[in-house]
Amino acid sequence: MVQGEVMYPGPYIISSSDEKLSSVVTRAGGFKNTADPSGASLRRLNKPDSLTELKTEKISKLSSSRRDTTISDSLSKEAVKPYDLIGINLQEVMDRPGITNDLILEDGDVLFVPKKNQAIKVRGEVLFPTQFAFQQGKSLKYYVDKAGGFSSNAQRRRAFVLGANGSARRVKHFLFIKNYPEIYAGDDIFVPRKPERNGNIGETLGITSAVVGIASVVIALLNNLK
Repeated sequence: MVQGEVMYPGPYIISSSDEKLSSVVTRAGGFKNTADPSGASLRRLNKPDSLTELKTEKISKLSSSRRDTTISDSLSKEAVKPYDLIGINLQEVMDRPGITNDLILEDGDVLFVPKKNQAIKVRGEVLFPTQFAFQQGKSLKYYVDKAGGFSSNAQRRRAFVLGANGSARRVKHFLFIKNYPEIYAGDDIFVPRKPERNGNIGETLGITSAVVGIASVVIALLNNLK
């Protein structure tokens, strides 16, 4: 199936066992003037195979052996979801048909070519989540600043960019140097929230009181020894 901004969208029968992305796009008449090939995505059915049961069993064991089930729950959802979203660079594929990224198609694949989108969305822990017109060469920090900057709950080091084709790019750190990912038209910028701290105020006060009490006893003993 080819959807979106191509001349002749619709279902296509795979013509050979090794038909590739570039071939089906050509059969669909190529791109419309409104197309954004760099934001295209490929949705592929997550078909059960001989390893699916084994993966599910291992995830189940992992869940039962860990108190924190966050990771195992995430893996469980990944194993049973109906399809995978494959990030591709369709513009590069059409410029150089046959390259490694020119994937061989499978039954049930859905290729989607979106319209050109000149907006950048900024979401998550910023003061004013919104969207802005794309400006060539501007960084993640530029758009975050336009959204009012990071909120007090922002986990700045975990900020990332989600491309229109499903690919993700994050801020990289080396010592005190931050390397912000390049921003393209149609990208979404996400700033995650800081995780909540474990424990409660009552427990913290109790521990603090105990430490202060011990310190007082030690000081009193030292004074008696003088």
